[in-house]
Amino acid sequence: MLIRGHAEEESVRAAVLAAGWVLPERVVVVLLPAERRSGLRSRLGPGALLTSRPGDVVAVLPEPPTPAARRELGRSLTGRTAVVGPGRPWRAAPDSLRLAVAARDLLEHDGEEPLWVCQHLTRLLLHSDRALVEDLATQRLAPLEHLRPAQQQRLVSTLLSWLKHHGQRAAMAAELEIHEQTVGYRVNQLREVFGEALHDPQARFELELLLRARADQDRA
Repeated sequence: MLIRGHAEEESVRAAVLAAGWVLPERVVVVLLPAERRSGLRSRLGPGALLTSRPGDVVAVLPEPPTPAARRELGRSLTGRTAVVGPGRPWRAAPDSLRLAVAARDLLEHDGEEPLWVCQHLTRLLLHSDRALVEDLATQRLAPLEHLRPAQQQRLVSTLLSWLKHHGQRAAMAAELEIHEQTVGYRVNQLREVFGEALHDPQARFELELLLRARADQDRA
């Protein structure tokens, strides 16, 4: 009832009473592969409710109220390829599950440590519609089309570093592992290629957004 939503509060509370459970004000929904279920109930304790969906186990439990409680939950989920949805009021538990599913599908999580969706909201947002990111790239990166692929790659990495570090050459040189003079040369190239767009706050925002999204996709 909690993860499907749309149930009347009176019905939910009656079911909670019948199950001998305590309904928390806020919950997190945890998603993990069905084959990782063994021993999960004892690890999570009586505060967790477990159910299944095709190929997955779903757990609903109180949102950890403190960093210590959060770490304890993390230890309980270690080695299970778990995804922990963001905390929500219990009435919005389906939203926590929806975001956990989206994060699992979009961020390609396969690590031993649980993936906490609340720590990856920006990545999730950037990956939510890759077609839109590519549409934005087509518009904003059009000035690079006449350059050779190797030149494009160098200038794209320089542009992202320039945006991240607000043009600070020392920081850019360290990140790109090149000399500061080379940074200056590349920045001059960027100014020639992009012109006034580099002085436009909206253009800079869109460029950083799409370049970060692409860089994250390349690492995935």
